[in-house]
Amino acid sequence: MKLKTLIIALVSIPMLNYAVGAKHEEFIRPAKETVEVAKATGKLILVISQSHAGTATDILENKHTSRFLDEYFVIEQQLNPDTQNLYLIYNAQEERVHRVADEPYPYELAVKIKRALNPETQYYTLLARFDHGDRSVALLEKLITGTSDAGDMGNAPRVMQAYLDTQGSPMTPSTIRLLAKHTHTSKDPGFAILMAGMDAADDVLGMGKTAEILASIIFDEAFVPYLNKKNVDLETLIESVKSTYSHKELAYLIDGMPIQFMEMREDWEGLKSALPIYLNAHGHQLSEAMRNYYSRLIES
Repeated sequence: MKLKTLIIALVSIPMLNYAVGAKHEEFIRPAKETVEVAKATGKLILVISQSHAGTATDILENKHTSRFLDEYFVIEQQLNPDTQNLYLIYNAQEERVHRVADEPYPYELAVKIKRALNPETQYYTLLARFDHGDRSVALLEKLITGTSDAGDMGNAPRVMQAYLDTQGSPMTPSTIRLLAKHTHTSKDPGFAILMAGMDAADDVLGMGKTAEILASIIFDEAFVPYLNKKNVDLETLIESVKSTYSHKELAYLIDGMPIQFMEMREDWEGLKSALPIYLNAHGHQLSEAMRNYYSRLIES
């Protein structure tokens, strides 16, 4: 057994990890053998929880990121099909101190994992301070980054709202940039703020950028859940979205959502029928590169 890095592929885990037939993140724990190695080496424990095998291939095989992980962590891989892909960091006392959601860029992922090395940036350490009443701006700014890195959509809205409560106005340039970066769902406080102040936000972010951010969230929530459905009534779906979000700045982006949806489903026949209508109505609002791309799709 290598003392430097212990990697254990756990295809099955104890029944304790099941709750009503599903594994939950709170039950994911490092193996006893991993903890012993961590105590012997003085390293933190990195549990890579994978919904399917091979999640962490890039970061583990990249020579730079793998060297970093080997230096500071005892690594254990677990296969947990009913959970999202996560990087969970524990100390030698088996206390979880940090969490990072999976992402496809190994260097960015390594930067986020590296925050586990400093108690001032460890996600669960900061969250504990927040839960005990710390509302300092410095902590809240770090914790906003932490909720985003962790993919913790449960805590993100309340942390952001606590930060907004410390601000005189939500439309200062620094706050707008923070909201733009860390607003991921329509339930986040920033969504309604950006929606109500698109013009002011565009003054900071650039013309049309606020609508693009909001439209991306709307698409993820309204269209993406139907990607694997066999029969989807796109007309009814888009009518529902338009009735919910009737802002003129969003109109051409919402009209483009069925196009994006069909492209993701590789529905080329549907695209050839829909694209001419979309380009006729909104082609002037698209970049030249996007117009040319859609024209090539029609002709192919």
